[in-house]
Amino acid sequence: MKNKLILFTPVLFVLLNVAPALAARPVSTRVPATKQPTQAQQNTKTPQNQDSLQNQGASQVNKPNTTGTANMVQNRVKACQSMEAAVKTRSQNMNQFSFKVMETLGTMTNRATDFYQKNVSTQTQTAAQIQTYKNLAAQVQTKKMAAVAANTKAQNSLLEFNCNSDNPGQTLKNYTDNMQKVKSALQEYKGAVRNLTDAVRSAAKKGGQQ
Repeated sequence: MKNKLILFTPVLFVLLNVAPALAARPVSTRVPATKQPTQAQQNTKTPQNQDSLQNQGASQVNKPNTTGTANMVQNRVKACQSMEAAVKTRSQNMNQFSFKVMETLGTMTNRATDFYQKNVSTQTQTAAQIQTYKNLAAQVQTKKMAAVAANTKAQNSLLEFNCNSDNPGQTLKNYTDNMQKVKSALQEYKGAVRNLTDAVRSAAKKGGQQ
């Protein structure tokens, strides 16, 4: 029993003196610093990083220039608006010109008809000559109506002209094409009137006067 007590005494001494010192020792709360990558490691590009950079560059290149497109559209609208007044003025002038020509041709037709009825005797005309006159007079009226219809169509097509529409250039082209048809119709109308007046003049020269 005495030997056991002798062996236990040093152990008890250690527990009483060393353990409290260890318990009183402060515990470090500092977190170990992580290892920072070196400059060479930072500059090293992995395949994933290279693909990401390439995709970013491609997206910048392929990104549409919406600002440039908007400016282009605005410039076109401004140019169209500056031309719109000139186009409408031209349309009014062409419309007045067309009616002036048709008015002149109508006056010539009335004079030829009056002269024929007053100065050319149908009794001295053959049936063929009388029928020719009627055909020429009917042709004049047909060409006149065609010219009026063509001019009306041209003016109506210009009413659709608007710089804010989807395709104002096409509308203007349609009007130009229709005005060419008006000119052709007026030429045909003029030719029909000339044929009528020539026929009346020829009948008068042949002694058809009363």
